[in-house]
Order: sequence, then structure tokens, then C-alpha cells
Amino acid sequence: MVHGIGFRDLRYFNYWGRIPKLLCENGAIVYYGHQNAWGTIEENAEALRQKIEVVCKETGAPKVNIIAHSKGGLDSRYLINTLHMADRVASLTTINTPHYGSELIDVLNRLPDRVYRLIASWFDRSFVKFGDQKAGESCYHSSKQLSPAFCAFLT
Repeated sequence: MVHGIGFRDLRYFNYWGRIPKLLCENGAIVYYGHQNAWGTIEENAEALRQKIEVVCKETGAPKVNIIAHSKGGLDSRYLINTLHMADRVASLTTINTPHYGSELIDVLNRLPDRVYRLIASWFDRSFVKFGDQKAGESCYHSSKQLSPAFCAFLT
């Protein structure tokens, strides 16, 4: 299960609702991506690649099924297509993924760059407290990747 931007796989916050429990009740083994909340698509896809290799080695499964929400879907598509992991992924289900980008990012891109960076730095400082390994300008860079222009590059 691959979360979206600005979230972490935290024990005390149930990001996925009842989905993991229902999957387990129906025989699935559920793993989480544990990628960074504000990591770039490239960084998060690499973290997912490493996680999948570990899961396949531990379980003996040749492939995994990915359920991804929001930007997690973009991370997963990059993983499959650019990092050539199609041989390890049986299926990708995306939920509310901005495959064509987010108009909100276009609005933010019209702000003066220093204002955009100030807003992003507030998010960075907040998420460092939740254990996000990325610091500095990670929200700024990862959110820029949600622009329609960047997402067009991914399709």
C-alpha cells in the first residue's frame, strides 16, 4: 500500500481505513511503502523498488499487487515504467491519483517563488516532527512534480 503526498505510514494514524483489515481477512499479506511524505517521485519510487525486492525475497512471491493513493500512484507508475519493475508488479490500483496533474499546483506556481518556498518550508518543518527523513526543500520539489506539465511527462 503506497500512501500519497504529505503522509506517513504511522501506527497511530490509520491512513487506509478498513482496507488493510479487509485484505487480510481475505488472505492477503499487507505491506506498506514507508516512502517519505515529501519525497520526489524518483526518490519514492526507488524506496518502493527496494521495499518490493525485500518483500519478494522474504515471501518468495514473484510479484506484488500495489494499491496506491494520490501521488503514491505517480510514484508507483514511475517505479513500474522508469525503474523497469513491471516484472515484479502484478497489478497497480490507483485511488485519486493526479495522473494529469493538479490545478492547485498551477495556482501555487503563479505565486512569487519565495512565497511558495515559505509555504513549503512550513510543511517541511511540520513533517520532520513525524519522522520524515527529507528536510529542507522537499515539499517544494515534490509538490512541483504534481503540476500538469510534469505529469504529462509521466504519461
